Amino acid sequence: RFSGAYFTQDEILTQVADSLFQVEPGTVIGPYMENGKYRIAKLYDRETLPDSVRVRHVFADYRQLSQEDARGLIDSVQLMYNQGMPFDSLVIKYSTDQASAQVGGDLGYLSPSGNINRPIFNAIFRNNEVGVPFVVESPAGVHFMEITERGEEKEMVKYNVLDRSIRPGTNTRDSIYTLASRFYTKYGTADSFDAGVTAFNLVKRFGDNLNGSEVSLGGLG
Repeated sequence: RFSGAYFTQDEILTQVADSLFQVEPGTVIGPYMENGKYRIAKLYDRETLPDSVRVRHVFADYRQLSQEDARGLIDSVQLMYNQGMPFDSLVIKYSTDQASAQVGGDLGYLSPSGNINRPIFNAIFRNNEVGVPFVVESPAGVHFMEITERGEEKEMVKYNVLDRSIRPGTNTRDSIYTLASRFYTKYGTADSFDAGVTAFNLVKRFGDNLNGSEVSLGGLG
């Protein structure tokens, strides 16, 4: 599933990580083979963003309040803040998120690579500065939010990868079975095995520590 998150180059575990930071948005890279799969990658965006932000909020939850009441509550909270009421006091008295209220509304450090809904993402990574509270509405409710720390600005990309596992088709399986049958028929003894490997131009591999109950041969690929 495409998350819409942003990643630094160090966070991207794919062989085309370098290319994602060189091509233009909209570029499709591949197909290429990686980890036994054919893959294509598409770059959607490249942007400089803080690698993390620390935020706190007063929250009006739609599960506990109507949309109208939630908006009204946060409007009042913003007004009281502008009139001098401390953020910590507003959190304790008015936030419906009582878990974060116990720590001053602190939500910890959030990363652009995390699962963050778009209104919150834009508000904390793009549109607001440290120490200046703002109101943002998300699918979950209305937030009176403040950025308390902002990390290092880094170049990041938004991308997606589609892949398909490589599996042998019917023709391939049939041809390999035929080859194995021919090999066994002609070189089915221990004495003739090595001669068969040479004749069929094969690579001899070893399965170690086998016993009579084995149903697969480890190490043989």
